[in-house]
Amino acid sequence: MRALALASLITAAIAISWASILILLSGANSITISFWRLAIASLALMPLAWNKLKSIESRAVKWLLISGIGLAVHFVTWITSLFYTTVAASTTIVSTYVIFVLPFTRLAGRREVTRNTVVGTAMALIGVAVIAYGDYGGGWGSVLGDALAMAGSISGALYFVSGKSAREFMDTASYGVTAYGIGAIIVLLIALLLHVDVFSVGIKAWPYILLLVVGPMLGGHTLINYSIKYYRSVTVATSTLIEPIGSTIIAYFLLSQRPPPVSYIGMAITLASIYIVIKEEIEADRRSSS
Repeated sequence: MRALALASLITAAIAISWASILILLSGANSITISFWRLAIASLALMPLAWNKLKSIESRAVKWLLISGIGLAVHFVTWITSLFYTTVAASTTIVSTYVIFVLPFTRLAGRREVTRNTVVGTAMALIGVAVIAYGDYGGGWGSVLGDALAMAGSISGALYFVSGKSAREFMDTASYGVTAYGIGAIIVLLIALLLHVDVFSVGIKAWPYILLLVVGPMLGGHTLINYSIKYYRSVTVATSTLIEPIGSTIIAYFLLSQRPPPVSYIGMAITLASIYIVIKEEIEADRRSSS
């Protein structure tokens, strides 16, 4: 099962690399995208979880609420950041949630962080910092985008860690239906508060929103939710650092966004950090099975 979980983790990391591109191509506002991404994904998983939703354990409810709220805030803030700064800067800054996963993991009562994991995470942060620095465009718009991406980073870490706890009592589909559903409700409340009509969506936006659900959401987040039961929160979070690299490359060809040469140095550092953390996980798995 862990081998399948690892394959799912890698597939998910590649899938979410398309999220920022599809979001920008859709032309819809960030809150509308966040709502439909969560709502449609929750409904899509419903047939797989319908018979199990009535038997959700009470001790999972707290983690589900935290996870849903964290995911809603993560999407609203991060997706909004894409409209103020570049794909490379936004995706690299939001990917720093690996550093926030560490203290959140401790608060959740799990002592699962090794020295190699800390080294890998530190390298990852250096890598994404180099990419963000190289791609930084300056001005208040970029500053706001960076701040929103950082808010998405912190809330994303909360989502990962609480999801790890919830998945101890739930299967993947049930967790996805409830966490995504709670997230959709939270986003809808935000939309009402900000007077955003999420039901007014342009016809040209729908194909991109649906692709966003099928690819980055179901093929990305849901596979991550499957893997998080078998791997440490920090490992799962670090693996998603593939996203800024993939997104930057795709944005280069499809959106003509050209990151400076220094960004490629940051990508190399980030890839090396991912290797360190994943290698540590594989070795730990071998030790436990021997």
